[in-house]
Amino acid sequence: ISLRVDQFNGFDPATQAVTTFAGSGTYASTDGTGSAASFFRPYDITNDGTNLYVTEFNGCNVRKIEIATAIVTTLAGTGTCASPSVDGTGTGASFDKPQGITTDGISIYVTENTVVRKIDIATGVVTKFAGSTSAVTGHVDGVGTAARFNNLEGITTDGTSLFVVDR
Repeated sequence: ISLRVDQFNGFDPATQAVTTFAGSGTYASTDGTGSAASFFRPYDITNDGTNLYVTEFNGCNVRKIEIATAIVTTLAGTGTCASPSVDGTGTGASFDKPQGITTDGISIYVTENTVVRKIDIATGVVTKFAGSTSAVTGHVDGVGTAARFNNLEGITTDGTSLFVVDR
């Protein structure tokens, strides 16, 4: 079984059939339905039961895919990488190569090199949740922006706490 990294494929465990769910195979950040959409190096994926949320490492966006319709939209990000990243609403926010992603159903949490960003699903507001800019690295326990990370990648939640992989 071969899955393309520029498309989202559905895999049916019973039949072992693989089908393209969203993405054209073209490296770009294009909203659309199913294969009319495109992704620029998707990195990680999570879901809330209704939508899939995808980080685009090179596209510097967070994308939303409606599971029922395969409609792909840009939830947050300008499509241009910015270091340091900038808080804002929806496409008014910028990311610096987002990687890991998880959700608690209310918010989405995204890792960037030294920062965990929070996106309010209802409003699209993106804020820095923990860590600092890429110029301030380290491995320091702390609250919010007093914490220090270096090379954040994966993130998950148990519904109460967030757990990150800091390479």
